[in-house]
Amino acid sequence: MSVWSRMREKHEPAIIARRLARRISTFQDAYSRYLATLPTRQSITCPTYHYFRIIPEVALLLEADSSTTVTSETFNSLFPAVLSCLPQYLADRKREILATIPSDSSDSISSEESLNLARHVFICDQDRPMSWRPNACPRCGFRCFVGWDMLSSHGCIGHGLLQIRPGVTTIGPTPVVYDEKLSMASSTMIRSSGLDPATATLNDMDNTDARFTCWCTAFIRGVRVHTWRSMVSGLCFLLSLHMS
Repeated sequence: MSVWSRMREKHEPAIIARRLARRISTFQDAYSRYLATLPTRQSITCPTYHYFRIIPEVALLLEADSSTTVTSETFNSLFPAVLSCLPQYLADRKREILATIPSDSSDSISSEESLNLARHVFICDQDRPMSWRPNACPRCGFRCFVGWDMLSSHGCIGHGLLQIRPGVTTIGPTPVVYDEKLSMASSTMIRSSGLDPATATLNDMDNTDARFTCWCTAFIRGVRVHTWRSMVSGLCFLLSLHMS
């Protein structure tokens, strides 16, 4: 083996890795600028740039050899077509979230309505206390999610995997998971408001304009009286302190 061949075998993987990192950074910047041109309601439901590593058209450009020139303009032409995958992306997320609801809490109504029931409360999977993961998700920080509008905008990264091709993965979105304790607490508040947890929607609870009092030793974020939404959110924070 020649000297050049030995040097190439030793150094080429690092060179390829640096080239990929530069192109991913270029793609990230271009994608951020593209999202800024979209209506906020649409942009917050779009996948993070990591998701597009699994799109063949994007992967080919990111992993192309040095003979291929890749710039922001190269990616800009792809975004309109690539974002045509958004409906499927959201449908997949909805299916994954519904799968975390325990079978004894499932409903006979449609999935869209099920996710908008006031008794179903979800959290970022990185906020679940684990012996090897004692800290909160840096983005969510023990924030809970109720309703599809909130769930669809959750965009944490780092606790999921996306398969680019067999045997090759990249970090992906962190799942949102059903929280039984918070859902039980929400059901209790719904009943105390005179509604049926089996059918009460987010709008139903908001329209009651009910107020709830926190009598715990440490008031939730220094506040004693809460709306239903702020009480559920506050309980999420208190439970995190208790379990940490």
